[in-house]
Amino acid sequence: MRLLKKTISSPTLRANIHRVFGRYLYWKWSARIGKKRILADHIPPLQLVVKEEFPASIRDYVFGLHAESEMGFMMHFLRKDDFFVDIGANIGTYSLLAAAVSEAFVLSFEPDDARREFFKDQVTVNALAPLIFIDGRVVSTKEETLIFSEQSVSKNIYVEAGVPRIAVSMDSLELDKTPIMVKIDAKGYDLEVIQGMRELLEHDELKVVLCDFSEDIEEEVKNLVREIIRSKGFKVCAYDPKQRSLEEVPVQDKQLMLFVRDQEFVEQRLLLAKTFKWYNKEL
Repeated sequence: MRLLKKTISSPTLRANIHRVFGRYLYWKWSARIGKKRILADHIPPLQLVVKEEFPASIRDYVFGLHAESEMGFMMHFLRKDDFFVDIGANIGTYSLLAAAVSEAFVLSFEPDDARREFFKDQVTVNALAPLIFIDGRVVSTKEETLIFSEQSVSKNIYVEAGVPRIAVSMDSLELDKTPIMVKIDAKGYDLEVIQGMRELLEHDELKVVLCDFSEDIEEEVKNLVREIIRSKGFKVCAYDPKQRSLEEVPVQDKQLMLFVRDQEFVEQRLLLAKTFKWYNKEL
């Protein structure tokens, strides 16, 4: 049912419904015969490793782009040699697209060992090591040592038993270059990340912040994160990758929120961007 709802919600996926379900059935068949890992074509030139223990990789294989607007924006906006920071990279979906399709340099933070190793596998398969650096540290408010649960890196981050992790703030890093875009998927700790990058938000070179809020994040925290970003001159925007149109929108209660500064500069980039192919459709 979830697969059908996702497919119906996207015109591109609806037009390729036989391919979507074909991929889904192929994966189910592969898993049934014991094939736990497959290598598949993704957004060209990217190859995707798909493994049963990482459901996000199955999602990426079946749908191609699970966040059409935001991923389309990123690939249209970023250019070769741009600097993109991915905080909470998970299995590296955004980072891989940024490096393979846009040829941007990427700094990816992913503290979970299993996800990080799988992400490294994807980087190796696609020969993207020169463009992607994967950092196992936690991004937070300040430099400190945190104790993670072995089961999760979200809301039970501060438990006593588990694996110690080094935390850093974005403002504490001595970066050679200011990122032009930052994506944040901090599993409920978005406020800590934002509080640790207030200086970075002041840099004019940073044009875009994409926040992927957890479903269980407190509304007050979400509102505070949103207002801190907006106070630095960012606007909440929506993007249509088919029309290459970017427009400011009223603040909405969405899981994915795109914040843009210097809209004229960003729009010019979007209009002049090269196309990418998704399910044989040029965008």
